[in-house]
Amino acid sequence: MSAEGDGKALIAQRNGNAHIHGYAIFRVPADWIGKRFDFASPTAMRQALLQEFHGYADEIRDLFRAANDSFAERPIYALPRVTAGRTGAASP
Repeated sequence: MSAEGDGKALIAQRNGNAHIHGYAIFRVPADWIGKRFDFASPTAMRQALLQEFHGYADEIRDLFRAANDSFAERPIYALPRVTAGRTGAASP
């Protein structure tokens, strides 16, 4: 299952033993995550994620409410887009 918009996405996948793994994805500067989220506090993490995904369907946000207390930062780095010979140019 996935839902996306406004530079963020939520992906959930079913794994073995009826576990569901979820991933909140943000297109943000590298230092933003550490400033926005308190990974030492599961309660603060849930509240911050619920705020970030405000406006999404409650059924989707329920994934945060039902999550266990294991939250982790896993950055994904991307190279700039290259279009028509220019670096960083957005595609039409």
